[in-house]
Amino acid sequence: GPDRLLAAGLTRTAIVTGASSGIGQACAVRLARAGWRVLAGVRREGDAPEGTEEVLLDVTDAEQIRGVADRVDELNGLVNNAGIGVVGAFEATSMATVREVFETNTFGVMAMTQAAVPMFRERRSGDRRAARGPGRPGCSRRRHRAGW
Repeated sequence: GPDRLLAAGLTRTAIVTGASSGIGQACAVRLARAGWRVLAGVRREGDAPEGTEEVLLDVTDAEQIRGVADRVDELNGLVNNAGIGVVGAFEATSMATVREVFETNTFGVMAMTQAAVPMFRERRSGDRRAARGPGRPGCSRRRHRAGW
């Protein structure tokens, strides 16, 4: 089981953003049950799923991203799931709200990936999982490689 893997030093490590609910939570729980060390990125203390290591992580905060990356010696996977949605008429949506959505859903994903890629490249392997998006179910088995 997972405890035996941990004791033998065979545990793989993943960071899951947006792990407090929904797809991110399901991915974090699934990975933890499979024996992974899961750093569950949440914005509020106490929101991480059971069996994971809670890390306070706002993907728009460079200092918090560095802090999470510093906790990892070897990274095997990244699930970029943090995101926000806006419901309403486009013309009624303020540009401040649009910018907030892009900061989280686009630039946050890019910042997390930039933090992870050097660790993947160092090992010459690693998975980035698309947890959401058009045509991509949660915790997709599709792997995205960046030439390492």
